[in-house]
Amino acid sequence: MSTGRHETTFSVVWSAIPIEFGAHVLSYLNRNDQIRFLMTNRGIFLDLKNDSMWELVGRSRFQLTDSSHGQWRKDCDRIYFALSESIKLCQYIKNQNAFSLGYINRDIKERIQSQILSMVLLTSNILDTKSREVLMNLDALRCLLRLANSSVMGICDTACTAIANCLAQSGTNQSIENSFTSSMEHYRGTRVLRDLLLSPAVAESGPGPTKQASRTLVNFLIPEANIICSNIDVWEGYIVEKQNDEMLDSALRMKVNGTWIIEYRHCSGTIYMEASIHINKPDNSHNVTGSGSSSKDEQFTLSGQIADRNGVHNLLFDTKFSNNGLPYGPLPILHRAFWSSMHPKVVWGVWEVGTSPHQHSLGTGGVFYMLSPE
Repeated sequence: MSTGRHETTFSVVWSAIPIEFGAHVLSYLNRNDQIRFLMTNRGIFLDLKNDSMWELVGRSRFQLTDSSHGQWRKDCDRIYFALSESIKLCQYIKNQNAFSLGYINRDIKERIQSQILSMVLLTSNILDTKSREVLMNLDALRCLLRLANSSVMGICDTACTAIANCLAQSGTNQSIENSFTSSMEHYRGTRVLRDLLLSPAVAESGPGPTKQASRTLVNFLIPEANIICSNIDVWEGYIVEKQNDEMLDSALRMKVNGTWIIEYRHCSGTIYMEASIHINKPDNSHNVTGSGSSSKDEQFTLSGQIADRNGVHNLLFDTKFSNNGLPYGPLPILHRAFWSSMHPKVVWGVWEVGTSPHQHSLGTGGVFYMLSPE
């Protein structure tokens, strides 16, 4: 009898509290406790189907800013699942040695890829500091750097995507952001990522890890960049969704016309050059032209070609300095540029001088960050 009175009393109390308070209760419970709470009695079960309550959870727990009408609960479920998968991934990687990570069979590879993609989803919201704190406490960056060092195709791509998202800063929690940066330094992450960069002249530098490894270095070396990618940005050429999806590819297209400010860095972090460029891409053409000047007032011209086909979206261009007729001066710079569906006015990539046709890895060069001031 006492149990029945207790359940009745709790149901009465729950029905009397404001929906805002109920949402706060939910936001402070982990997922397993939420499920147990949901099964307490039928009244609570029905109340927790109320989408307005999950809207409050989404806004307070995950800092979601918007969602389709009636989709708040589904969005919260999706993020809670992503958090759970991210935790499982970190726990699994911590128990593996270098040998076992070097020989990943197909089933384990697919599971790891799926879990990393969950972490990409989780970290694509730069304002969700509570989830980032969970990842920080799990030493997630160390786990991801181990995966980035994997020779298994598709694993290092996704791992670099999650690392770059972790390094993006919102300025809302300095201790978490400093922790990720310190982990990057402590585990010598720049060396791992530098080894993944290919020469911009190599056709495979479009697909593969170059796109995400260079973004990671840009976010680390240029903190104000804060470039985020979602799942659809993970693989250029190996994209998870159907490659003939027109809506997907339209989200990955970039309007490169206009003026850009570009900052060049060596992989060590040293500034190589800063410049202002203007790019022109005629309609119905894949060719680009332009001109610009460096911070040293050195003039140059620009020419290149944009890759804009299903699953592959990047820009290959070079800059040639005039040198005013002198036999010496700045060498031409070859670039491979990438972009994110989440940043319409940001481009990044790899640059190189003295490119050799026999060279595969990135030689004398580094990463660059382009921002449109328009």
